[in-house]
Amino acid sequence: MVLTVPAPTGVRYRLLETLRQFAADRLAEQTDAAEVQDRNGAYWCGRAVTLGRATGGSDQHAVLDAIDVDIDNYRSAFAHLLSTGRVNDAARGVQALDTYFLIRRTREGLRWHQRLLGHTDLDPTRRLGALAEAARAEALVGDVYRAEGYATEAVEFAEAAGVDVPWGAFEALMQVARDRQDPASYRRWWERGHQVVMANGQPYLQLLAEAQLGLVPGSWDDDEAIEHHERLESEIHRHGDPLLVFLFANCFSMVLYFAGHTDRARAVAQSAVGPGRRAGPIAHASALSNTAGFEALTGDTDLARALLAEAVRIARDEGLTSMALHVMFIAAALTASDADPNAAATPSPVCLNK
Repeated sequence: MVLTVPAPTGVRYRLLETLRQFAADRLAEQTDAAEVQDRNGAYWCGRAVTLGRATGGSDQHAVLDAIDVDIDNYRSAFAHLLSTGRVNDAARGVQALDTYFLIRRTREGLRWHQRLLGHTDLDPTRRLGALAEAARAEALVGDVYRAEGYATEAVEFAEAAGVDVPWGAFEALMQVARDRQDPASYRRWWERGHQVVMANGQPYLQLLAEAQLGLVPGSWDDDEAIEHHERLESEIHRHGDPLLVFLFANCFSMVLYFAGHTDRARAVAQSAVGPGRRAGPIAHASALSNTAGFEALTGDTDLARALLAEAVRIARDEGLTSMALHVMFIAAALTASDADPNAAATPSPVCLNK
């Protein structure tokens, strides 16, 4: 009746679904059912806060694994709190897991924040956080217009309240500027966000910001950007978090490419694939597509297609619109280079199967 399930944090137990539903039905008949659910919600929100505080360290990957094991419990707790009108209690738990949702389950995190924003009684501080995280998630999945809307509202909200704008809003606006190839806007938002995170003294956010300098061509002098990343590299690797290592390598490869150092950029891009795989689906797909672009430039088209096929699968499974478009653009360019313009113009993964 009780099944054992191996997990990274040890053996876990779960009931057969029929027994679980039977137990839930019996609980619903009890006079203290609401009290039991309230205690369950409080426990898992507290657990979320504890694990949320542990993110940002060198063991972040293990912390995210621990959250993954109990994700259904967190979902149940947050849903119960929202259904009983305790929106700020639910927000406390959801926002404690912001890093987890952003890295591992971006669209789900976006949905939770959108639900929070639908409540007029959400505390101002919680609302600001929800706006910033919704902006960042929208930017990652590919809706830059909605990302810009959420982020702009977050900036205006924070400025009116006289508080710091959350890093997530700056990061979303940087992504919007990147998509529009607007180096002046990218640098402006990076500098504003960097100033905030440096003043707040959060080492992880500081490294996250530092790693993203120069991601749009023309936003910094090439030599200045390269020197910045060369100084940063040892600190990033000392920290050791897979997301930071991936992000640094992905960004540095682009900085090198903009400066004309294609071979070195290719090697740095390749070093992002392993950490990207460990960091989560968005990081993995991004590392694969970036590396595929360099392989396409240097002539290994078979490897480029294999990398792109894996990246487009992840993009499809995770609903990453902008990533899918980016992958198919590279695939189409590869096919066009093979003098097959009809296949290149086909809006399907056919060009990955050459």
